[in-house]
Amino acid sequence: MKLAGGSFKLATRKLYVLARLMLQWICIILQVWILVQMWRQRLYARFPLFAAYIAYVAVQTVLRSAFLANQHFYFYVYWLTAPIEVILSLLAAHESFLKVFRSFYLLWWFRIFFPGAIVVAVAYSAWKG
Repeated sequence: MKLAGGSFKLATRKLYVLARLMLQWICIILQVWILVQMWRQRLYARFPLFAAYIAYVAVQTVLRSAFLANQHFYFYVYWLTAPIEVILSLLAAHESFLKVFRSFYLLWWFRIFFPGAIVVAVAYSAWKG
């Protein structure tokens, strides 16, 4: 009976890895589609940081998928790629924020709104830790 439970756990683990791998590849396909649409409409010139973020996340997902079956290597790949993703996501969000609220930047207090929101989020995260 012990062997059957071990086989079930192994099958469940393999199914989990396969499902996660399929989900990651679906994400890659969608990210490449976004990049192609940005290229066709020349939006990469207006939103270069967003385009860089999407391209990085696609490459990052491929890299992480390559190490998905090995938990030891996946751990290091994840933690080496995650900080870059966070920085690029903040830069891309700020780029969009600037484009949408450009006229509000004439107000002195509005210029500190986006960085202030980041500081509040980090402080809350550290507090709830």
